[in-house]
Amino acid sequence: RDSETRNLQGEEQSTMNRQLLSFSKLIGEISRLEITKQSVKSLQSARDSELTRFLAPLLTGNQKCFFLSMLTNQAQDWKQNCATLRLATKAGLINTACLRSKEIGNVHFCPFKSSTFDIDPAPIVDREARGQDNVEDKNPKQREQRVDACTDDEDIPEKSAERVKVKKKKPTRMRQNLENMIKIEERFEQNENRDLLSNENKEIVNIRPDYLDQLRIKLKTLQRELDSAKADFIKQKQLLEQENNELSEWCKEASKNNDIGAIYELYSRHCESAHQNKINASKMCKRIKNRTSGDLRKLDVIDFVRWRIKDLRDEISELERELTPLRKRENQFNIRDRWLSQMTQALKQKTAEMKDVDSEMASKQELLESARQKLQKSEEEHAVLYQTTDALLRDRKETSDEVVLMRKYISKTETEAEKQTLIESLNYKPPSTGNSDTGIPNTVETLVARLDVEINQKNSHLAPHTSKLRSTLEKLGLFLNSSERREETMVKAFRTIVK
Repeated sequence: RDSETRNLQGEEQSTMNRQLLSFSKLIGEISRLEITKQSVKSLQSARDSELTRFLAPLLTGNQKCFFLSMLTNQAQDWKQNCATLRLATKAGLINTACLRSKEIGNVHFCPFKSSTFDIDPAPIVDREARGQDNVEDKNPKQREQRVDACTDDEDIPEKSAERVKVKKKKPTRMRQNLENMIKIEERFEQNENRDLLSNENKEIVNIRPDYLDQLRIKLKTLQRELDSAKADFIKQKQLLEQENNELSEWCKEASKNNDIGAIYELYSRHCESAHQNKINASKMCKRIKNRTSGDLRKLDVIDFVRWRIKDLRDEISELERELTPLRKRENQFNIRDRWLSQMTQALKQKTAEMKDVDSEMASKQELLESARQKLQKSEEEHAVLYQTTDALLRDRKETSDEVVLMRKYISKTETEAEKQTLIESLNYKPPSTGNSDTGIPNTVETLVARLDVEINQKNSHLAPHTSKLRSTLEKLGLFLNSSERREETMVKAFRTIVK
């Protein structure tokens, strides 16, 4: 695309250069007038020299804009000349080298001369004499201010000789021209010297307008042609950009749909259709050659068919040129298709493995839930056992307290008969039947011992289950981490495949 844009820019520059060259030649013709009197050819080279001096760097294609000013020696154009000179002096854009004698190509240009304006030739001014130019080169802001001051209004107002302030330095040709133009302006306004024009100048004034009108018409026609050429170029450029955009979008869609060989197929179809058209045209040409006669219509048909055959041959050659790089890349397309098929197979295998892993994960999850339910049941049984042991311990403590109180009360009795009656009334067994240290009956102690044995048995029975549950939970955690890592690697691989 960069090469195409460069080629388009080069073509555009070349067309602009050709048009500017024709424009300069046309304006060069304006300066060549034949005067009938004495058959003398006068060269109005001031216009020509300035134009070529400004257009010469532009024709290289490096400069982007230029400022063009023209002066004429016609009496009716003195106001326009004064305005251009004022603009040039205000903007500081006077270039004295423009008015020197210069040869450009095969045409010779001489300085500005006129019989109407009596201007004496001035010597060439040195660089030191133009100190203001050096100051403006060092201070670009000053030049910008002067340019802005002179370009505020579209029409520059005319000033009188009192308001115009000419710099009092070494005279330059442009300043002399300005002074002479101001003098002529004052004379023309006061109507003092109406007879400045000689008979020759009057004849030039009478002859010139018709010729100028013709040249203006030519200029207008050339400008129209230039505008039409520009419009055609812009249309072609837009069509090319549209085709490029459509082709890029189509390539994007083809890459998204993995239609790698679609471009090759498209060009091959175009090539086949062109070949078929060529064959049909050749058959038609043979038929027409067999049936040819002196009839003009048949000759026109033959010419048309030949022209069509030539177009088809050109299309076939272009298509073959476009197909050559694609044919070279056919092996690459085949390799890429194989690689894509391999990657799709690997993707299918990975999806099957992922399904197996998911099924294993579901079974492990079910086992984990069942283990958790068993653990909850065992915890509930533990809680019930702990409650029963707490209740037994409380009862044991209460009974032991009661036995101690009863012993204290019985010890206070004096006779054995009273003790026996008291024990019988309380339905209390003697301490010989229980433990001598605590006074708790043997039945309570045996019950507590049985409960302790059952609790120990339950703990011993649940201990391996709890250890197995912990180990299985740890294994499941490790397996989940490994499966997550595998999923991440698979996602990365899929993204690279899609890219």
